[in-house]
Amino acid sequence: MAPRLSVIMSAYNSSGTIERAINSILNQSFTDFELIIMNDGSTDDTEAKILSFTDDRIKYHALDHAGLTKALNFGLSRAIGEIIARHDSDDWSEPERFATQMQRFDDDDDCALVASWHNVVDTDGNYLGQKRIPLDDDSLKKMLRWRNPFCHGSVAFRRSALNQTGGYNESLLYSQDYDLWVRMGASGAKFSSVP
Repeated sequence: MAPRLSVIMSAYNSSGTIERAINSILNQSFTDFELIIMNDGSTDDTEAKILSFTDDRIKYHALDHAGLTKALNFGLSRAIGEIIARHDSDDWSEPERFATQMQRFDDDDDCALVASWHNVVDTDGNYLGQKRIPLDDDSLKKMLRWRNPFCHGSVAFRRSALNQTGGYNESLLYSQDYDLWVRMGASGAKFSSVP
């Protein structure tokens, strides 16, 4: 049976952070997911660290280095869940993240994207502060006109919303997430956020 959630992670020379990132996903209270990891041509020991995990929810793909945008679209093409979550290889998620986001999708059939507040840390993992964004669709869309309100690694969205707008624009090396959210918003997708 297909998992409800597909988690997409691209990694490039992420040796110092990849184990923490993967562990934070495997230790989620919500367990009905697959974790699709694309090693985007790393030249360090990122691959060895990924392969040290034996959890069968991990689907590993070694790619030639082509950049984040292409790696993410590759991951999306392999995802089978009805909900897609993003997670960066240098981030970690609180254990209730997926459960909280999935509950929001369950509570609101019209909701297409659920982001969250997020903590900011330095390169050593020391807490620097929290980024808070509005929780409702109207306020998030107003913010979207001026800047990207969402931390890419905190977002989950319905496959159906992705299918309406297509994947990430591969002509963009940066801000590929902002471009996708703008297109989703323009298509009428409803946004939400959780603390």
